[in-house]
Amino acid sequence: MNLLITIILIFIGVAAISAALYLYAFRYEPLNFKLSEVKIYIRNKVKKTEKQVSILQNNIDCRDEEDSPASFKSEKTAGKPHLEILHLSDFHLRKDRKGYMLFNFVKSLKSLNPDLIFITGDLIEKNENFSYLVDMLQCLKASAGKYAVLGVHDYYNKTPAEFFKNMIKRKKEYRRENDVTGLILKLNSTGIKVLRNKLVFHKFGDTKVEVLGLEDSIIRKADIQSAFSRSGSGGCSNLKNMLFTKTDFISQKPISSPKVVSGNDFNDLAFKHGRWKARYREVFEKNYTNIHSLNNENRILICLTHTPDMDLFVELADKDADIIFCGHTHGGQVRLPLIGALLSGCNIKVRHCSGLFYFKKFILYTSRGLGEGRYSPFRFYCSPEASLIKIYKQ
Repeated sequence: MNLLITIILIFIGVAAISAALYLYAFRYEPLNFKLSEVKIYIRNKVKKTEKQVSILQNNIDCRDEEDSPASFKSEKTAGKPHLEILHLSDFHLRKDRKGYMLFNFVKSLKSLNPDLIFITGDLIEKNENFSYLVDMLQCLKASAGKYAVLGVHDYYNKTPAEFFKNMIKRKKEYRRENDVTGLILKLNSTGIKVLRNKLVFHKFGDTKVEVLGLEDSIIRKADIQSAFSRSGSGGCSNLKNMLFTKTDFISQKPISSPKVVSGNDFNDLAFKHGRWKARYREVFEKNYTNIHSLNNENRILICLTHTPDMDLFVELADKDADIIFCGHTHGGQVRLPLIGALLSGCNIKVRHCSGLFYFKKFILYTSRGLGEGRYSPFRFYCSPEASLIKIYKQ
């Protein structure tokens, strides 16, 4: 009798814990919307004197107290930021309970009125939700401009079979295409300009701000060469000369067929190549000052792309990108306390799948996004977010 009671109590306990986890992961956390405030610190490239160079060569820290990160941040956060950006990503907007709550949350952001609004892909999953998306976004205002790039879900309406097979091995094509032209026209009607491998220019005070919008690299549509050629900036990346002689991961021309990079073929090849490994270490070397020195004086090159892709970032570093905004990862979607995300969903390192990171050449900000795919509508310890980015310039 005691054994039976014990078994029943264990069963009830397991059932209660399972129910609690389900309610948290499927009903609470996906609706736990946050507005994250993120501060980014930049300055023009520091010109060192001969004395400073000599001291640095002898590994002596010669920074003046006024140039220290703490001094800079204390001074700048007391004033108005040089630039404010609202970063949104990964709506996966649907007409369901989650979609309704997301709709209302985005509407609540209309009072922010930042300088720029960036949306980094996966806005919808099906053509039927275009009008709903327009109703949600049309109230958002930005004083200088609103820009978006597209993600794989904006291009293709995945079937359940394609979604689950994709978790094991990335498919090379998706059968159902969305009306991308219709989506772009709808976004244009709200004042949102879709950047498809395109560069646009702004001026804020004495600072020139260039916004580069790239197509999603995971479906081989990113074309950096074309974006800079159209803008007149010209130049050719050194990336291809270093390693690839055949068709490159970043194609010279956008690929219209719905083919996706299979597995990690290019990454495996790259990491086996000594010079490529050295280039990766150089590009992704951490900047411990947490202050980014602009690659060009009084010019900020901001890149928008959906998928955080290490190969793409190497090429962007060669183009002197200063800040890169992306989404796609949903922050890992499932995170564990003290451990963090378990998966990134792309070739970026798991520890970089959400948040702000200072590297030697650029700053990376990966959003946790606001939605989830309709076949995986859960989150754990990974609340959805919109991000208000405040850039302080020295």
